[in-house]
Amino acid sequence: LPGDFGFDPLGLGKDPAFLKWYREAELIHGRWAMAAVLGIFVGQAWSGVPWFEA
Repeated sequence: LPGDFGFDPLGLGKDPAFLKWYREAELIHGRWAMAAVLGIFVGQAWSGVPWFEA
């Protein structure tokens, strides 16, 4: 994995099947976060209210 320096105190990456599942879950979470940011900007453009004042 990119950025893997071996720090895994809980041992979550020991099982390769779970590691693959965790990698896919992280991609899904990142995509949801990008969609949320897009939603913030669209909502601000539509309503005219800045997102930090909503």
